[in-house]
Amino acid sequence: MSRRNKPFGRSARMRWFTIVAVMTLLMAACSSESTDDTTTTSAATDTTVPSAEAATLDDWMAADLSACAEAPTGEPFLIGYAADLSEVGGFADGPGSEGAKYMAELITCAGGIGGHPVEVIVQDIQGDPDVTQRAASDLLDAGVQAILGPPFADFGLPLLQVVGGKVPVIFVASTEPSLADENALSFLGTFDDPRQATEAALFARSQGDETAVTFSIPGPYFGYNPATFTAVFEAEGGTVLGDYTFSMEDSDFSTQVNAISALDAPPDVLYTAMLTPQLGVLIPQMKAAGLTPTYVFADAADATRVWDLGADAEGVYFTTHAFPSPDNRMQEFLDKFEADTGAPLETFSFGSLAADAVILMADAFARTGYELDGVAIGNALKEASNVTVITGRVSYAGSNGVQQKPLYIVQVKNGEVVLVEVVDAP
Repeated sequence: MSRRNKPFGRSARMRWFTIVAVMTLLMAACSSESTDDTTTTSAATDTTVPSAEAATLDDWMAADLSACAEAPTGEPFLIGYAADLSEVGGFADGPGSEGAKYMAELITCAGGIGGHPVEVIVQDIQGDPDVTQRAASDLLDAGVQAILGPPFADFGLPLLQVVGGKVPVIFVASTEPSLADENALSFLGTFDDPRQATEAALFARSQGDETAVTFSIPGPYFGYNPATFTAVFEAEGGTVLGDYTFSMEDSDFSTQVNAISALDAPPDVLYTAMLTPQLGVLIPQMKAAGLTPTYVFADAADATRVWDLGADAEGVYFTTHAFPSPDNRMQEFLDKFEADTGAPLETFSFGSLAADAVILMADAFARTGYELDGVAIGNALKEASNVTVITGRVSYAGSNGVQQKPLYIVQVKNGEVVLVEVVDAP
């Protein structure tokens, strides 16, 4: 599928302008290969590096873990993973930690990168900022040259305080713009919230939805996405009838549903970044009240497997980071992971995004000339351009640490997740 061409649709440039404008509003409110024989194409990108041994993603994906190449003898390239394996963060970092370790194993099995094995060291931050800081210190003490970070800014910012720019950090599953800062060598492993909420609002308007309601928790992610959706939806001529707040502990939404039922007319669309366990309560309560809006969700619906709700998830849409198909690398990776480990990765995107992060770190490492220095690797990561990863191609150059890549809108149909459209990178 390609980008839509429907009423209210926009070009990539106009969409980007919309995102920038919304970010400004909300902040105010919240206060090729070289001809030189000494160089070859680097691990995954068109940039060149000073080595005659640069491997490719094809080599890594072809690795047979039962018959590996001769073990690399160089000093290990160490990547730490400050993974949130708690009840909420574990939805993303559980499969993420498995995907990252598996990608490192494939690279090493194929002979490593520049003669260096790749190792991923996982530290569980337990959904606790203090534990996060201790984990960051432990990883630095272990000598890691790069770190993969957890989903939410509540833990990402404490991690960055400890890391202090000594090594680059890619936040595998976080879409929170506050974590992206190339000067601090801090990068998102995804697009950001302004973009996904903007695209969700434009999609809803393109479907002819005139009115909306949102559910939010004040603050980043759960609040920022609905606020951005509201700003864009109304800028595009729609009307948001109300925002209904909730907490992570809520197990009943009858008060909010009753308030929606009392509106003069029911909303056309409901947008939220709510997690699936709570959606499993909200949607049936909406149905019981005779309310059947179009549901459009943020990427938490992927992380928490909204399709597991069965009939209650039928027809819902959500934004996400990639989509496996028989002809793409992501499906190949998922199939290979299951064949080698005997178990599937649990979400569409997040295990693959962690593998992407390992590839991006390896690519930056290669472009330093295999220099085991975190700052050098981070500076190389800033310039990543058109890097081939599991989920497609990614750039950081000129984006202040936010991935520039396509965004996917998918829908649950007959119990399966199907691709609705791909929105090009800005």
